[in-house]
Amino acid sequence: MLELDELKQEAANAEDVDRHVAKSKAFLEFLLECHFNDPSFTEEHVREEVDTFMFAGHDTTGMGLSYVLYCIGLHPEVQKKIVEELDEIFQNDNDREVTCEDLTKLKYLECTIKETFRLYPPVPFFLRECNETFEVLGHKVHRGSLCFIFPYALHRDRESFPNPEKFIPERFFPENSRERHPYAYIPFSAGPRNCIVKKSEYTFRKYPLPIGEFGYRFDTDTQDWLEKPHKKA
Repeated sequence: MLELDELKQEAANAEDVDRHVAKSKAFLEFLLECHFNDPSFTEEHVREEVDTFMFAGHDTTGMGLSYVLYCIGLHPEVQKKIVEELDEIFQNDNDREVTCEDLTKLKYLECTIKETFRLYPPVPFFLRECNETFEVLGHKVHRGSLCFIFPYALHRDRESFPNPEKFIPERFFPENSRERHPYAYIPFSAGPRNCIVKKSEYTFRKYPLPIGEFGYRFDTDTQDWLEKPHKKA
C-alpha cells in the first residue's frame, strides 16, 4: 500500500495534468484535496476519516451479517417467514438479479435485521461530549463531560422492548413501533453525528441475504454445543 505522502504527490500531479478535465473524485482524492486547501485539516484527520469509512463500511457490515445469519439459524420459524416473503416477491425465479425495488419489498427481512441489531448492535458503545450541564435522575452531568452510551443495554429496556431477550422481528412492524421513543433503538447512534452508513446499512445487509436464502436453509448447533460437557484445556 502506498504511503500517504506518495498518494499526496500523485494527487498533486494528477491535479496538474487534469486541471481542466471534469472527472469524478475518489474518496481519498477528495480528502487530500481538503487537506491541500485547508492545512488545518491535517494528515491525521485524513487517516481518521479513512479509518472511519473502513471500519463502518467493512467490519460492521461483515459482523452484522454474521449475526443476522446466526439469529436466522437459531429461529427456524423466522427463517420460514423470510423464505415465504422471498418466494412471494421472486416467484421462485432464483436466477434473476435482485433489484432495489425488490429490496424495498422485503419488509419482514428488514424487521429481522433490525431485531438482530437490537440484540447484537455492531458497535456496542460510543461516546458523546455534553455541550451543556443537565441533570438525570438527581445526578448533575457537567458541560464537557464524556458520556458512554451502550446500545446493547439500552436495547434491553423492558419498557421499550417487552421480553427483551426474545427474538421477535414483529416488534419493528410500524403498528408496534410507532409509539416507541425515537432514541430507544440506536444501533447506529443518533443525531447529526450518527453512523456514516446508517441509511445504506439495511440495504447492504438485505442484498446478500436473498441470494443466500435461495435453495439454502441455515441452522446452528450452538445450543447442542452449549449443553455438551467440555474438557478443560
